[in-house]
Amino acid sequence: MNFALLLVVLVALASSAFAVDDCQDQKKDVGDCTIKYHVCSHYDGGWKYQAEAKDEKSGQSEKGDWHSSSNDAAEDATALLFKKDLTDHGYDNWDCNCQSQDIDQDPCHLRVVVCYYFEDQKAVEKKDLSYRGFAFDKKNADDEGKSGDGFSDQQECGQAAVNDLFSKYSDVAARCGAGVADMAASFIDAHAVNMTLPSWSKPAPALPAGFKYRVAGVGEDDKCNGPHESCCEAPMKDPNNCPDSARTHDCDAKGACCCA
Repeated sequence: MNFALLLVVLVALASSAFAVDDCQDQKKDVGDCTIKYHVCSHYDGGWKYQAEAKDEKSGQSEKGDWHSSSNDAAEDATALLFKKDLTDHGYDNWDCNCQSQDIDQDPCHLRVVVCYYFEDQKAVEKKDLSYRGFAFDKKNADDEGKSGDGFSDQQECGQAAVNDLFSKYSDVAARCGAGVADMAASFIDAHAVNMTLPSWSKPAPALPAGFKYRVAGVGEDDKCNGPHESCCEAPMKDPNNCPDSARTHDCDAKGACCCA
């Protein structure tokens, strides 16, 4: 084997040695939804994190992109799941992020469903909810109105869905009358979303191949300056995740552990 080919093989082996995956499963409540998270860390010159979020009830799941923190990764997957999958699927079929109210005033009988979602990862971080609404004629469940996406107010969202229903089905509008449309939003006060998001716990990734934490301090003046010692990136760049033996003032200042 010539030197150039040997070098290519060694580089490839070194790269694969540093590609270490470490995954952790956990369940968190997002509002009334129980979400199972599968968060993985990967080291390739720095820690990267990717998460998959799965709604326990429906089985729907979404996987996000790679991020520099497990927190961002979990929020990204959460946004994708709620925006793409969790919604109303019909007259009597909606997911955990939706709330319904029946309006019964003869001869008008309606069902209004309002669902929240997150526009993106930043919206999850800020607990910024968006809404989409659906309205059905209970006498004929196939007659449906939709508000569309992007509402910031639940009441306006529910009202828009009812208005759409009336515009599509004149017989429903005739039975209900213009004034009854205002009733569509009456359930909002009793069903306001109390959004409590979890704090994402962070998996402790394994140390990349080729590194090991020092077992005992051998440097001087609480520094990582012993034979073959150097500061290596701490898990999640937080020195609190380093073993006590690998904590030194100079490495702490860099968000690192002392490795040998």
